[in-house]
Amino acid sequence: QTEEEKIEYSIAAERRRMRLVHKDTLKDLLTRSPSETELETRDGSVAVPAEKTRVESVELVLPPHANHQGNTFGGQIMAWMENVATIAASRLCHAHPTLRAIEMFHFRGPSQVGDRLVL
Repeated sequence: QTEEEKIEYSIAAERRRMRLVHKDTLKDLLTRSPSETELETRDGSVAVPAEKTRVESVELVLPPHANHQGNTFGGQIMAWMENVATIAASRLCHAHPTLRAIEMFHFRGPSQVGDRLVL
């Protein structure tokens, strides 16, 4: 194995680890969400269960979504996230929400042309 191959394998292993940890965290959060019988708020109004607002989108990174090095444009990922968040918010408020601001956005790692991103 060349040094470059070792680095590539190391990066692939780290990506796989991150993907599996994220998947487990998501499953844990979904199993800990309250049941529909526990969804009455303190003021007596009824809350919307998380299952009814949950949205999942799978996006394939294509060459127009990436720079000359093959890395996905951050703005493209943010646009995909905004679409998913808008759908979830519209299910919650039964209206068409508008994104006003983003206070923080953290990229967990790079994605490349050919990657499938689960949002």
